Amino acid sequence: MGRKKNNRRFWPNQMLWGGVVFLLCLMLAACSSSGNNTEDTSRSNEAPNAAGSESSSADNHAGEPEVSEEKPSADENVEYVPPSSDQPGQLTAGRWNDLAQREDWLSHMNEKQWDSYQEQWSLYTRQLLKVHVTKNGDPLREISVTVRDSSQREWISKTDHNGDAYVFLFSHDLNQESQENALFQVIVQYRDDEKQFENVEIDSNTELNIEWEDEAPSKSKRVDLMFVVDTTGSMGDELEYLKTELEDVVERVQQTYNQELAIRTSVNFYRDHGDDYVIKSFPFAESVRTSVELIRQQKANGGGDYEEAVEEALLNAIEEHEWSEEAAARLLFLVLDAPPHRTDENIEELHQALSSAAEKGIRIIPVASSGIDQETEFLLRSIAQITGGSYVFLTDHSGIGGDHLEASVGMYEVEYLNDLLVKLIEEYIQ
Repeated sequence: MGRKKNNRRFWPNQMLWGGVVFLLCLMLAACSSSGNNTEDTSRSNEAPNAAGSESSSADNHAGEPEVSEEKPSADENVEYVPPSSDQPGQLTAGRWNDLAQREDWLSHMNEKQWDSYQEQWSLYTRQLLKVHVTKNGDPLREISVTVRDSSQREWISKTDHNGDAYVFLFSHDLNQESQENALFQVIVQYRDDEKQFENVEIDSNTELNIEWEDEAPSKSKRVDLMFVVDTTGSMGDELEYLKTELEDVVERVQQTYNQELAIRTSVNFYRDHGDDYVIKSFPFAESVRTSVELIRQQKANGGGDYEEAVEEALLNAIEEHEWSEEAAARLLFLVLDAPPHRTDENIEELHQALSSAAEKGIRIIPVASSGIDQETEFLLRSIAQITGGSYVFLTDHSGIGGDHLEASVGMYEVEYLNDLLVKLIEEYIQ
């Protein structure tokens, strides 16, 4: 039953006590009647539907999910039956872009616990150079940005749909602090045209705005979409729903942009050493049906411990697939509920994968499922930033799957996962 508002009023002193007593009696009677007739507002066992919309497949993308404060609780005598996984638009999620909320991220890095995560994964994100490239006021994508220090070490990134390239210095260097106040060379290049900037000092939020005067790259019509999915046993509570959501995302993007863009998709799955397979990867295909069928065939199994072969899956996805050399967007959705095993070798492979992704302009968008902890949240948000991506996280509002970590972010909108991913893809494409 919902809370009743306190409608108490303060009466003037001149009022007769008899009138007060009479009115109090009427109020008590009304409250008693209201309590006996209050409508049952207990939560439904169905996932939240969009307000004012039917749940048919034709319009399951309309509206926004109703936001509940907790998942449906099961009655002792009634077994909780989750909604069918055959229809998309059931999992709920939020998203957060730390690149757009830089001060919020830096405030986390001032916290002892979050700062310790940097040390554990050797992922330092304090020093950032943002390069914004335009021509006649319009943003230019696919412009390569190289930052080079006095030891000839390089960090490379590419501008995105907004004309922005993000270069994190020492994101893979344990000696980050010793390089503070150093000066760098910045090279901005497209094919044989380039601009060089010498003695650039880079702090926590340095920006470099460049008006491009040389030949601008033409907008490519190719879009590469890749889904890398953890299929270990711990993903069993949500995998069937995720499969349906991802199928819907791929099909909707294809239907919307088929006439104007050449969309390729690749789906890859991974588990851990000792399982039936560590990595099951497939090349990019122009047929959406190929990817959809591969998604449908997957089952959750294996695992055993918390960590999985995430770094191997990323390295395979980024370096063992033929990504388009020029593209309107290259997006890698990493769907998982656990981090890699934290060993020196695995951390080095993770760093290699992230450096390669940033250089190729592959934006990694982690999708955090139930079961991740705060350290893994740090890791996934760092991965998203270093590669120019966004952080997506499932929420408890759908009532599906295990408990989801409440993300350590500011205000965000709860959306259906499929709608959210389609919006993200459209943003990067446009």
